Amino acid sequence: MPFAVVTGAGSGIGRASAIRLAREGFEVCVLDRSADAVAAAASAVSEAGRAVVPGVADVSDRAAVDAALAGVASVDLLVNNAGVFFEKPFEELTDEDFRRTYDINVIGAVNVTQACLPRMPDRSRIINIASRAYLGTRNQAHYVATKAALVSLTRTLAQELSPRAIAVNAIAPGMVLTGLFDGYSKDAVARFASHYPRGEVATPEDIAQVVAFFAAPQTRFITGQTLIVDGGRSVGVAPA
Repeated sequence: MPFAVVTGAGSGIGRASAIRLAREGFEVCVLDRSADAVAAAASAVSEAGRAVVPGVADVSDRAAVDAALAGVASVDLLVNNAGVFFEKPFEELTDEDFRRTYDINVIGAVNVTQACLPRMPDRSRIINIASRAYLGTRNQAHYVATKAALVSLTRTLAQELSPRAIAVNAIAPGMVLTGLFDGYSKDAVARFASHYPRGEVATPEDIAQVVAFFAAPQTRFITGQTLIVDGGRSVGVAPA
């Protein structure tokens, strides 16, 4: 039975991806820093009929990651999804804003990938959840920089791991209705959605579908790519 590790699996894209992968036949380690979120996600994955391994860790803490994965013998798929997001004008950003965002969004992916690689057989897969924000957007310089780093890391790992035929790809979603946007009003979310061609934004399940695509045996020859999933906004498709 193939085994997947999904970070940030307690909610949003991570939770949806863990459930979708279970339905695709994967046993899943749901990794998140919230024990309550891990328990809820693990229950949902179990309902999909697959074995689940709960793991509680802040991905920026390598020791905690190692402890959470101590009982995992083999990893066929890693989904680096854990991340933080908030908006702030560049002039107001502090060192701590940059460091915390970088520690989770980039160092977190590095920590989990390094922990998983010795457990990954040849022809395994790594999927990094980036963001279309890596193209640049206002009031998100700290976040944009981390997602651009993740895209570049994806390309580099695809090269370094090619002798083992480990495919490494990234998904760059536009706005997705996850808990990251809980602090925004309905009017603000509607305003964001108005910039998208359909007047709506993605759901976590939309992105989980793309995770399943990159995890499928049929896509084994795709590596080093970043797939933007934003309903056409990044190519200038005008709203209706």
